[in-house]
Amino acid sequence: MLEEGYSPSYAESGHIKDTESWEDLLEKHLPDKDLAKGHRELFDKKEIEYQNFPKSESDKSIIATIKAFGFQIIKIKKLGNWKRAYFPILETQARKAALEMAYKLKKKYGDITIKHEFGELSNEDLEEALAKTISRISKGLANLKGIGKKKKQ
Repeated sequence: MLEEGYSPSYAESGHIKDTESWEDLLEKHLPDKDLAKGHRELFDKKEIEYQNFPKSESDKSIIATIKAFGFQIIKIKKLGNWKRAYFPILETQARKAALEMAYKLKKKYGDITIKHEFGELSNEDLEEALAKTISRISKGLANLKGIGKKKKQ
């Protein structure tokens, strides 16, 4: 953002994200068409999986088994007393991430609100509450240091 001419304080403040110039900058460096293409690639990402079969199983039977699960065979390799069938599958973690992104972009998830005791506090109030908590912890630790020590008489 500094390269685009924004002052360091403004660029770091976070306020820039609420401006039209921010949207223009995003579109310039991350155009929607590129994002959609990247998202589609992530959604369709595949990896190679394999399944072992007994050496006595015919290649025709192995192919039929793999196809029955909706996969296309890449190759069958003979290894000792067994055969290994290779086939492409969708990479589940990438697909899950792509689905979650898509649901969020299309606002299919409801708003998630986490309520906690500090939810409505200002920064100043949060700092005060944090200082009190740290003080209580420090006093507690100081009291623990005194446990087990013999008192001088």
